[in-house]
Amino acid sequence: DPRLMSGGISQALITTQLGLAVAIPLLLIQSFVQGRANALIATLDETAAELFAEGRTHRDATRAG
Repeated sequence: DPRLMSGGISQALITTQLGLAVAIPLLLIQSFVQGRANALIATLDETAAELFAEGRTHRDATRAG
């Protein structure tokens, strides 16, 4: 029966639309948060490298001095 089938198709389309309405904003939010996290990791990595280099310089100066 075509009417029975059209009801199922309608329900499937509505479910798909609602799923996309939820998934797309969450995907954008996840992308934003991941970008911020990557930027923070890069900053922490740079800071750690600077501190390590400074500590090494201080250690070498103490040994020489």
